[in-house]
Amino acid sequence: MKYSALILIAITFFAACKSKTKSGPDHDPTEVTLPTTELDSAKVLDDGLYCYQYVIKKDTYDINFNLINGAVEGDMSFKNYEKDSSKGKIKGYIKDDILTVNYRFNSEGMSSVRNINFKVRGEILITGIGEETSVGDSAFIKDISTIKYEGLVYSKIPCAN
Repeated sequence: MKYSALILIAITFFAACKSKTKSGPDHDPTEVTLPTTELDSAKVLDDGLYCYQYVIKKDTYDINFNLINGAVEGDMSFKNYEKDSSKGKIKGYIKDDILTVNYRFNSEGMSSVRNINFKVRGEILITGIGEETSVGDSAFIKDISTIKYEGLVYSKIPCAN
């Protein structure tokens, strides 16, 4: 009987160890459980200053914007380690839970514009991805109905004064 109890304890311990989630360097930083938002509400974000950041290894991406009556203006930067970085201004709007901005930036001495969409979910922004097309110095997603919000996940951070 004691032998059966020891086997049962060993099996329970083994099962508990196997059910632990992965963490550390092998963990995918874009793997998240998304909180829900109420789209029936008038706004998913109140007017004010917002700052978000995505960090992976030595790369840091920042989005800082002011929201007033649905209109968005601010700054965005991509600081890449040992690769070209970019920095510029964003201007756009938020409708329901989608933040849409034009990112006017400089990189490698060239000025460009990129249209970027984000889904707002609680304290995070999820980048929209889709097939892009270019016209002149501008890039945008061909068909906005095909956007999948599976890109980089930015976390809300305190804004610097």
